Amino acid sequence: MKKILFPSLLFLLSLLLFSCASDNPAAGPTGTGQGGSMARFAVVGDYLYVVDSRLLHVYDISTSSNPLKLKDIELGVNIETIFPYQNRLFIGSMEGMHIYDIAAPESPVYLSTYRHVTSCDPVVVQDNIAYVTLRTDNACARGLNQLDLIDISNPAAPTLINSFPMDSPFGLGISDTTLFVCEGKNGLTVLNVADPHNIEVSRRFDNLHAFDVIPAENSLILTGNSGIFQFDYAQLEELSHLPTSNCE
Repeated sequence: MKKILFPSLLFLLSLLLFSCASDNPAAGPTGTGQGGSMARFAVVGDYLYVVDSRLLHVYDISTSSNPLKLKDIELGVNIETIFPYQNRLFIGSMEGMHIYDIAAPESPVYLSTYRHVTSCDPVVVQDNIAYVTLRTDNACARGLNQLDLIDISNPAAPTLINSFPMDSPFGLGISDTTLFVCEGKNGLTVLNVADPHNIEVSRRFDNLHAFDVIPAENSLILTGNSGIFQFDYAQLEELSHLPTSNCE
């Protein structure tokens, strides 16, 4: 087995922190680092954003030895994940996806909410499309198992583009026109989303447990119940495996 590449360690550690979050997911940063779609924190520039079940906590981390808590923002209930993209935060909850503007990073401003039936809800974003997985599982038992593609070209009025049925979607990651969707014990599904109105399955990997995924620069980082994996990006061949305790 090849050694884990050093530039990927930050990605691995970010995922490791949350690989046991299971039904209490969390977030992914775009500014200073990169996390998975199931993470509950995001670092953007000099600011740290953390969500709990109902609040967004904002911290100034410009002085690493003395981080300052700036404010708490009420989000509602059943908040699960956070994903930053450009100057916005996309916050997943059981009831929908909340969008906040962080043009003034110390003071996030509410823009809109895309609502759906009660369902667990991680989200990633690329360009003007948000990709949201909805899952029926435990606390989410009234939900659906599907992928939603949402047009966010007008962030104040997000609209549904398309829905695609899944088996048991958890975390997801996007790179260009390739979307990776983790499906727990059902493995990893790779989708071609070049045409958001005509989504196609490129490959399925049924022989692994997949919880969350990060398409890194040269490799794919994946967490499951047996640890953290690094795959060759082009061939999806395993490069390394860091075992962890079973999270189920």
